This record gives sequence, structure tokens and C-alpha cells, in this order.
Amino acid sequence: MKIHVSYMSGAGNLFSVINNTELKLPNSKLSQIAKMLCRKNENNPNRTEGLLALRNTSESFDVEFYNPDGSIDAMCGNGGRCAVAYAIKQSFIELEEGTDIEFTMAGKNYRSQKNGKMITLYFPPPLTVKTNIEVELKENIIFGDLIDVGSLHFVIPKNNIEEFINIDISEIDINEFAMPIRHHKLFKPNGINVSIYQFEENNTIKLRTFERGVELETGACGTGALSVAISAVGKGKANFPVRMLPPSGLELNVGIEGKFPDHIKSLVLIGGAETLDEYYVEIPDSFF
Repeated sequence: MKIHVSYMSGAGNLFSVINNTELKLPNSKLSQIAKMLCRKNENNPNRTEGLLALRNTSESFDVEFYNPDGSIDAMCGNGGRCAVAYAIKQSFIELEEGTDIEFTMAGKNYRSQKNGKMITLYFPPPLTVKTNIEVELKENIIFGDLIDVGSLHFVIPKNNIEEFINIDISEIDINEFAMPIRHHKLFKPNGINVSIYQFEENNTIKLRTFERGVELETGACGTGALSVAISAVGKGKANFPVRMLPPSGLELNVGIEGKFPDHIKSLVLIGGAETLDEYYVEIPDSFF
């Protein structure tokens, strides 16, 4: 059987996207198919950082998100914006520019808007913000912030890491650095996403994120951008809205509705979402 796949980018975060309305694949099958559709092989032309499976509903649409290893993650900000763009293209919803688009993802309700090429996604207030958490590694101790905006991140200002103080964030081998933190005993059993950030001029922050489930750095991470912005503003180093620059170079903006830090009504993530390619992937009939 051939499955139609849309290859999409949310600010450089890459996704395989499928319409599960008619396929009606259960979670167990979607978990398996994520391993096929997110990895480049003879049947699949692109490597991606997650699978988005959308299902049209009577009122809107529902989104399931899977990591390339088949694990289910809580929420994906860039994936959520790609899901909105996909739903619009598939006519799951009737769109009027600037009006609210409501959908469910990771079992929770989300609100979004499309304005031109930009898609705005609204998140609830952070579930957890714990600052100056000490993580003891073999060679040193790292201090960072533990922040949960629907996906759990350990967020570290670059200058908290002595060996990185005098180099640009782009020079860090983040995959090597992040791995022992991702699997640290403090974050068992599921591990954690790891983000490093660096302050720039004009209320701009460069960030890099190692994502669990992908087990590599990604071109961008929406929940990472939200978490970093909360950390930076909380330290008095930035103000909302914050301009975020991920490795992809495709800008994200993070703001809030309400008053920081104790009266946040919503976290606001703004960025692009586009389809890069479309194709069919052959899945053995035996799989179904």
C-alpha cells in the first residue's frame, strides 16, 4: 500500500505528515510507521525529525506526534504549526485570515492563527519552571533551568558552561555535550530535551536543541524556543517578545499574553510552516 506523505518544515524543523482520517491507523501502528517515514531509505527520500498524523473531526482536527524512534512525545511547537498549515491545505477547516483555529494535539486543546506566511500557536502557561538546577557530570557541574511547556527541557545559558564561554554557540558539539544530560539520573525514566542559548543584540537569542526521541540536534525546536525565552526573560536578559534564531536560521518569535512571570495567560510561538515536497511511500501490505 502506498501512503501519501507531505515533507514539511516548521522553521527548519522537518516533519513527515500524513492524513490518518481514512487510514485510521491506531497508535501502535503509527509508532511503527514513524520509524519508516522519518528515516531515509530506498522507499523514503527524506529524513525527518518526527511524524505528524492528522485526523479530520466533525469540528476541526486532531494531531498525533511521534519521534523517529516511534516514541510518543507530549507536544511539538513547530509540528503544531505544520499541522495547522497541512489542515488548511487539506481543507479540514474553513479559514478566514486571522481567525482562531482550534485543534487537539497530545490530548490537549490548542489555538492557532494564520497571518500571511506566519502561523501563531498559543500554549498554556508553563507547567514547570525550576531555576538553577544542578546537574553533576563526570567532569563538571552544569546549572540550568528545568522548564515544561508541554515538553520537558533542560535549558542552559552558554556562559554557564566554562569550556564554552569564549566560543560561539555554533562551534559547540551539542550532540556530544547533551547526551549525558539527556540520560542523566535526575531526569529518569524518560530523559529530557537539552537546549543551550546565547544572548545577541536587539533582544535576540541564538539557541540549539538536542531532542530526545530524535537523539540528535534538530534544525529548530518550538518548545525549546519557548523554554529558552522563559529562562532568558526570567534572568532579566531579554524581554517579550523575544526573537529566536535556531540553527536553521529561520526565525521564531516568542511572546506571552498576560504578565510575566506569575500571570501568564498564554505563551505565543510565531513562525513559518511550509510544504517542501510530497510523495508516496510504499508500505508492505503485511504491515496493515
